[in-house]
Amino acid sequence: MIIIVSSALSFLYYFATSMRFPLRHVIPGALVATILWQGVSFGFSVYISNFGNFSATYGSLGGIIVLMLWLYLTGFTFIIGGEVNAILHRHSKLFHSERFFLRALFRYSLFNILPGIPAVKLVVRLCFKSKPDAAFD
Repeated sequence: MIIIVSSALSFLYYFATSMRFPLRHVIPGALVATILWQGVSFGFSVYISNFGNFSATYGSLGGIIVLMLWLYLTGFTFIIGGEVNAILHRHSKLFHSERFFLRALFRYSLFNILPGIPAVKLVVRLCFKSKPDAAFD
């Protein structure tokens, strides 16, 4: 199921956008959207079966309202997947490197939070083969 939905979303993200993204920039957003969509659908079904009593409130329109809410949540998860693709495309220089996730983790979060810890400087020295103090400037 996940492979089929991810393939369909990859096709959608590749051909339906106004810009042409490389296929390798489209796949991560499709995977994120697929996993998020599965989670949102499961959570929404648990909510509807246990807490939501739309038929008592809205009568015969309850089913239509539930369908509209589910379609809204589905569209929102697909938009989040497209945003992941756009962010990865903006940072395409990092995406091409072999150490993308490590660099993103250290450059964007740890460098701003933990610049004085010697272990972080050691990892910077080993991974980026540069002086650790130059990365914090």
